[in-house]
Amino acid sequence: MPDALAHLDIGAEDVPDVSTMWTSHVPLASAIEADDTHPAQIVIYRRPIELRAPDREQMRRLVFLALVEQVASTTGISVATLDPGNIRGEDLP
Repeated sequence: MPDALAHLDIGAEDVPDVSTMWTSHVPLASAIEADDTHPAQIVIYRRPIELRAPDREQMRRLVFLALVEQVASTTGISVATLDPGNIRGEDLP
């Protein structure tokens, strides 16, 4: 798994780009696919996470959930592999 993450940049921004339209909610994070000149990127959005989290523990959990989802979609690594303790709390097959 570390090799899959070696070419992945992770960063944070205050808010998502306002020129992007969302279907139902403001995202907590987004992923940008790699191209010939740039590695894949994951961006965590600070303000949407802060606004949804009532306390620091929930904020930590939201950041973790957002990262797991984006890393899974970007790398093809399963959520079960990234979250073996099932912090997400989902029913796994």
